[in-house]
Amino acid sequence: MGKKIKKGTKGDAALYITRSTALKKLKLSLKEFRRLCILKGVFPKEPKRKFKGQNKTYFLLKDIRFLAHEKLINKFREINAFQKKINKAKTKTNKYDYKKLKDNKPIYSIQHIIKERYPRFADALNDIDDALSLINLFSILTKHDLHNIKSETVEECRRLNREFMLYLAVSQSVKRGFISIKGIYLNTEIMGVDCTWLVPYAQPQKLPFEVDYEVMLTFLEVYTTLMKFVNLKLFKDIGLEYPPPKEFSDNPFFGYNSIQIKNLQEQVKNRPKENDEIVPIDSEEMKKIQKKSEKTEQIKSLFKNYVFYIGREVPREIFELIISSCGGIFADDSDESAFNEYSSEITHYIVDRPYESINFKSNKEYIQPQWIFDCLNSNKISLLLIIFLFLFYNLN
Repeated sequence: MGKKIKKGTKGDAALYITRSTALKKLKLSLKEFRRLCILKGVFPKEPKRKFKGQNKTYFLLKDIRFLAHEKLINKFREINAFQKKINKAKTKTNKYDYKKLKDNKPIYSIQHIIKERYPRFADALNDIDDALSLINLFSILTKHDLHNIKSETVEECRRLNREFMLYLAVSQSVKRGFISIKGIYLNTEIMGVDCTWLVPYAQPQKLPFEVDYEVMLTFLEVYTTLMKFVNLKLFKDIGLEYPPPKEFSDNPFFGYNSIQIKNLQEQVKNRPKENDEIVPIDSEEMKKIQKKSEKTEQIKSLFKNYVFYIGREVPREIFELIISSCGGIFADDSDESAFNEYSSEITHYIVDRPYESINFKSNKEYIQPQWIFDCLNSNKISLLLIIFLFLFYNLN
């Protein structure tokens, strides 16, 4: 007769733990446990045999042991104790103590978690597509007390997004784009890492109550901290000062007009480059690098001979980004614009309204927003669409 094996010391029972057991072990509430799991990147796992029942949520035991050493657990307990003092002062209507306690509420930082989860910069770049999509989503929302969406959170998302867009414009890194019913998809490649994200349309949002915004805000907390590190590194690589002037954070590209962005692009091109790994000239790898480099340079100079005026009905920031990334110059109806609507320098007008309301000017091209994306994706100027639009507007 073999030795009797003690229950829970072998198999799935020794590798997995239920969520309720994990809460007792860590002495956390369910809300705090979910928050900690998202911050640390720990998620439920499905064992082959659910030894505690089918309706249970399981985690790897080693992940729970990993969470037990996190210093944020003590910070959560400190915040909970402080919150009880705040609630006590509020119920006693002690306004002085309530304000004093609220102003001195403990805060925590997750910078050490970001460094732990992304030890290399390439690891951070692999996750910025989700980060940019969520940051772009919150940047168009408004303050909502019931969903705990603060105005500071929206402003921070808007600023981080504009910092990244300024980097893309100056480094001329936009590769492709696509207009969909959800929003506008953009694609770029940074240090060999391909990134695609969604920019939703800036329209009034009706926030449904079925969505768990606490979970989304926790993910947003991770992604905003991540994007601060990423933007700092990207700005440093092209020689720009970080952060950009905060007094201009309400303006697209932080108040830089297209002429100033063009000057910044020239500064980046003239910066001395670091010595890369030497690749033999006749190798297949070198031929691929040269072909890719030629295509990139072609995209960067796609609109170099054009000056665009963007109509007020067109999403301004996205088209300014694509035009400047492709070497063009843009103008609009803002105070920072390099040209006004009637300037003789303008070659193309981007319009998206009925032709009856357009005051056509001679020797000017009138194009729809889709034309910009068609040229970007095909890597050439689409003359056929210009001819079609010219005939359509003149025949009508």
